[in-house]
Amino acid sequence: MARILIAADGRWFDELKVVGWYNESEIERWILQHGKELFPHHFVFPFKQEVLGQGVTGGRSPDLALIRSDFGAWTIVEVE
Repeated sequence: MARILIAADGRWFDELKVVGWYNESEIERWILQHGKELFPHHFVFPFKQEVLGQGVTGGRSPDLALIRSDFGAWTIVEVE
């Protein structure tokens, strides 16, 4: 498996396997583990709450939420 080193801070990153090999829970876990590197200006956390929308029949349950560290914006994430 290929790896890359970011010399400035000594971090290693591994290549991903074929995308079809991963299941949703593994991708969620990976995003949560590496949230600080992926989204350095956001708090990343699980968000398994039902969300209701106008014109939507029934609720939807997203997977993650990101909140900007200055609390100026937020995003709900669905991993597929």
